[in-house]
Amino acid sequence: MQTPQTPPTSLEDLLEGMTIPTLPPEGSPEWILDMAYDAATSAALRAHGACNDQADCGGAWVVINDCQSAFARFLKQSDTGDRHFEGGWRVPLCQGLRTQSRIIYEEACRAFVEVLEQHGIKAWVFNYID
Repeated sequence: MQTPQTPPTSLEDLLEGMTIPTLPPEGSPEWILDMAYDAATSAALRAHGACNDQADCGGAWVVINDCQSAFARFLKQSDTGDRHFEGGWRVPLCQGLRTQSRIIYEEACRAFVEVLEQHGIKAWVFNYID
């Protein structure tokens, strides 16, 4: 027969043995990527609300100019993106989003690029119309 566990009586008891996730250091590639994803998500939601998924069909992605940069190397190591056919490193966004509206993808990518550029990372938006 098992003895019932005593409930924790303090925060220390509650946290014992737990690993608490921490934010990556500000300015690190992980932090920049998190900030860029946050900006892209907000922009996609705003664009979706504005066009209500009634825009032209297509898509977009971000291209990091220098695929040998520290940030591109980080993306490669974390299995994020792939080589772009025109050079650079391609980062697709909004995967899994159930829309074909190019404007939504494009707005998300622009917001992502804006964050990267604030941290000295040169990037641009590639878009296409279906």
